[in-house]
Amino acid sequence: MARRAQSLVDKFLTEADFSASQRRQVEFLLATAERRTTREAAIASTIAAIRQAAADRNLANAVGARTKLLREFPDATSE
Repeated sequence: MARRAQSLVDKFLTEADFSASQRRQVEFLLATAERRTTREAAIASTIAAIRQAAADRNLANAVGARTKLLREFPDATSE
Protein backbone atom coordinates (compact mmCIF):
# COMPACT_ATOMS: atom_id res chain seq x y z
CA MET A 1 0.00 0.00 0.00
CA ALA A 2 2.79 2.42 0.86
CA ARG A 3 4.53 1.77 -2.44
CA ARG A 4 1.23 2.33 -4.27
CA ALA A 5 0.98 5.71 -2.58
CA GLN A 6 4.54 6.47 -3.68
CA SER A 7 3.76 5.54 -7.27
CA LEU A 8 0.74 7.88 -7.26
CA VAL A 9 2.88 10.72 -5.90
CA ASP A 10 5.48 10.04 -8.58
CA LYS A 11 2.83 9.86 -11.30
CA PHE A 12 0.82 12.96 -10.50
CA LEU A 13 3.24 15.36 -8.83
CA THR A 14 6.33 16.93 -10.32
CA GLU A 15 9.59 17.72 -8.59
CA ALA A 16 8.42 21.33 -8.45
CA ASP A 17 5.52 20.26 -6.19
CA PHE A 18 7.90 18.95 -3.48
CA SER A 19 11.23 20.13 -2.20
CA ALA A 20 13.97 17.54 -1.86
CA SER A 21 13.55 17.48 1.91
CA GLN A 22 9.78 17.02 1.60
CA ARG A 23 10.29 14.16 -0.83
CA ARG A 24 12.76 12.50 1.57
CA GLN A 25 10.29 12.93 4.41
CA VAL A 26 7.50 11.32 2.35
CA GLU A 27 9.82 8.45 1.41
CA PHE A 28 10.78 7.98 5.06
CA LEU A 29 7.14 7.94 6.18
CA LEU A 30 6.18 5.48 3.45
CA ALA A 31 9.06 3.20 4.38
CA THR A 32 8.03 3.39 8.04
CA ALA A 33 4.44 2.52 7.18
CA GLU A 34 5.58 -0.39 5.02
CA ARG A 35 7.85 -1.72 7.77
CA ARG A 36 5.05 -1.51 10.35
CA THR A 37 2.64 -3.31 8.04
CA THR A 38 5.20 -6.04 7.38
CA ARG A 39 5.91 -6.31 11.12
CA GLU A 40 2.24 -6.66 12.03
CA ALA A 41 1.72 -9.36 9.39
CA ALA A 42 4.82 -11.23 10.58
CA ILE A 43 3.65 -11.10 14.19
CA ALA A 44 0.19 -12.38 13.29
CA SER A 45 1.66 -15.18 11.20
CA THR A 46 4.12 -16.14 13.93
CA ILE A 47 1.41 -16.21 16.60
CA ALA A 48 -0.63 -18.53 14.38
CA ALA A 49 2.44 -20.78 13.86
CA ILE A 50 3.16 -20.84 17.61
CA ARG A 51 -0.46 -21.73 18.39
CA GLN A 52 -0.37 -24.52 15.81
CA ALA A 53 2.93 -25.81 17.18
CA ALA A 54 1.47 -25.76 20.70
CA ALA A 55 -1.61 -27.66 19.50
CA ASP A 56 0.74 -30.19 17.90
CA ARG A 57 2.78 -30.28 21.13
CA ASN A 58 5.87 -29.28 19.17
CA LEU A 59 7.80 -26.90 21.41
CA ALA A 60 10.81 -26.78 19.09
CA ASN A 61 8.71 -25.38 16.23
CA ALA A 62 7.09 -22.83 18.55
CA VAL A 63 10.45 -21.62 19.82
CA GLY A 64 11.87 -21.62 16.31
CA ALA A 65 9.02 -19.46 15.01
CA ARG A 66 9.47 -16.99 17.87
CA THR A 67 13.24 -16.87 17.38
CA LYS A 68 12.86 -16.21 13.67
CA LEU A 69 10.42 -13.36 14.36
CA LEU A 70 12.70 -11.77 16.95
CA ARG A 71 15.69 -11.89 14.61
CA GLU A 72 13.79 -9.79 12.11
CA PHE A 73 11.88 -7.65 14.61
CA PRO A 74 13.80 -7.51 17.92
CA ASP A 75 11.30 -5.01 19.33
CA ALA A 76 8.52 -7.61 19.10
CA THR A 77 9.47 -9.18 22.44
CA SER A 78 6.45 -7.60 24.11
CA GLU A 79 4.00 -8.91 21.51
